[in-house]
Amino acid sequence: MRRTGASEDLMNDFTNVSFTEEDLTAAKGKLEELRSQLKFLVSLEKKQRRNGQKMGQSGKGFVGAMLEVANSHPEILPRKFNQESFTKSAGLYDRLLGLILEIQALSQKGLDTLQMLGILQMKDANRVYGNLQDATEDDNSLRPTLDRVKVYYQKRNLKDENGGNGVVEKEVAAVGN
Repeated sequence: MRRTGASEDLMNDFTNVSFTEEDLTAAKGKLEELRSQLKFLVSLEKKQRRNGQKMGQSGKGFVGAMLEVANSHPEILPRKFNQESFTKSAGLYDRLLGLILEIQALSQKGLDTLQMLGILQMKDANRVYGNLQDATEDDNSLRPTLDRVKVYYQKRNLKDENGGNGVVEKEVAAVGN
């Protein structure tokens, strides 16, 4: 099912979604399989990311043109130039770029889904909190419960005033470490 926009119908369309612990385990297994297939991936240090020429769209065009020149005129290349490596790395770059773009799109959908689920959960939690407040007026035995959960509500409001709660970002960062 495709989800675009945040209409009320789509926001409430998670009631029939099934993603069990078994599904989670299977998905993690597929991720591990992907990691295994991509064991050549590297992790750069910050300094390494800053240094070196970056390859954007124009850089990709330049590399393609120079690959064509290298293949058409091998006589101009230094003896130690590894033309096979140049050709293979260009092909690897193209294949990996396509895969990474698909992974990024999937990751963004996952983050959007987490955000939507968070919105729905907060909406429901606010309803329960409002009902608890109202019920406490009639039934003082609920006062300890209200006092206990009021702390969370007050913290949430403070975080919202400072530009959002950042919970999803913190949880995603923790998974990545």
